[in-house]
Amino acid sequence: MPGDNNAQTKPKTVQTEVLNEPKKEVKTPVKEPVKQVEVKPNIEPKTIKEEPKKVAVKEPKIILEEPKKVDYTLGLKNVFSKVEILCKEMYDNVFSKNAQFRPTFDETIKNALMYLGYKCSTVNAKQEFELAFDSVDISKINEPFVPYIIKLSTWYDKKLNKDITKKLLFEFKEFFKVLSKNLDFKELENYINNN
Repeated sequence: MPGDNNAQTKPKTVQTEVLNEPKKEVKTPVKEPVKQVEVKPNIEPKTIKEEPKKVAVKEPKIILEEPKKVDYTLGLKNVFSKVEILCKEMYDNVFSKNAQFRPTFDETIKNALMYLGYKCSTVNAKQEFELAFDSVDISKINEPFVPYIIKLSTWYDKKLNKDITKKLLFEFKEFFKVLSKNLDFKELENYINNN
């Protein structure tokens, strides 16, 4: 009622319109989840020194074996085949032209083997020789022994101006190198120089 103070007063609401202004949307800020960052303590790496592993070392066992026997057979036969080739050359060119010529090629080869067998017996290599060429009877050999092949080669070299004797001496020395022996052939060299 008018004039009544006890009356409740209502506030007046005024509505006002804002012209030509677009309505603004108000966005409520969205709280982003907080990223958890792992914090690593700042620790410097330490070098760890490891002691080398100890390995038990076994002492080697010493086994004494018998020395292996070397088989000289192939080496001796190879060298002697060169002697046979030189001998065959002489027989093919001169000595086999006469069917009656003695010593024959086979006799000359056997005589050369007898000479080498004898030389092997003088240097304790008879067993190695016999393994390669069988047993050769050296009982009939007298010092100084000059085999047929050297006697024939010196004649051949003089008549035909060849050097087979020199090659034969080389092969004889090679024969004994196979056996790890060094031999002199003084009796042959003396014969060659005197004829």
